[in-house]
Amino acid sequence: MQPQCAEPSDCGSNETCDDMGQCVDVCGRVWGMGNYDYCLDQYGRFATMSLCGAASDLCIWGGTPIEVATCSAQSCAGPCDCPPPPGTGDAVVSCGPITGDAVDDCYLSCGNGETCPDGMICRPSLADSYCAWPAQPLAMYGDCGAVAAPCDGGTCATATNGMSTWSVCVDACPGGIGDCDPAPAGATLGESCADVIDPPMGSECNIACNVMGDCPSGMICITIMDGGTFCMWP
Repeated sequence: MQPQCAEPSDCGSNETCDDMGQCVDVCGRVWGMGNYDYCLDQYGRFATMSLCGAASDLCIWGGTPIEVATCSAQSCAGPCDCPPPPGTGDAVVSCGPITGDAVDDCYLSCGNGETCPDGMICRPSLADSYCAWPAQPLAMYGDCGAVAAPCDGGTCATATNGMSTWSVCVDACPGGIGDCDPAPAGATLGESCADVIDPPMGSECNIACNVMGDCPSGMICITIMDGGTFCMWP
């Protein structure tokens, strides 16, 4: 077998050069658990348990409101404790304090011009540049104030009172409540079709509430212009 390499730099970004002069997987194909998937749910909430594979994983995000996000396995001792590299791109599987705290995080480094996996973008940070997913469009009732993404087919309704601002994705329901998506879990009164934003005139899908406990976790019950109430994100 002809030698492929003389040193690790002759090989790919997640490979090394073995004693036989062959480029091999740097971790011997034994990687850690987890993934580098998008870690916000359809409403813009952090969902590491369901999307990243473990409650102990972290959702690394950037921007205010959030512009990018990616799953990160935590407390790694080295790259081989991290999930394997995706099938596209040549970003380097890395272990380090990318969030700036004392805990080492798994991430895909693109700090030296490496290409991120398909669909991901390179995001700079103080520690290193890392691959992350751009913020995804939000479903009806999504947290459009916290995530820099459009409401999928709807409008971002906002309300302000002094220093406080609330927001939520709503959509027109000219055909009545049948036009509305089901409310998220935790909405005790369910979805509603009512005039909650002006302009435009007309009714919009929203989450009905009488008191704070009627709203899904993280949302609050806000009084609207006609004296009614619906759930919004703070």
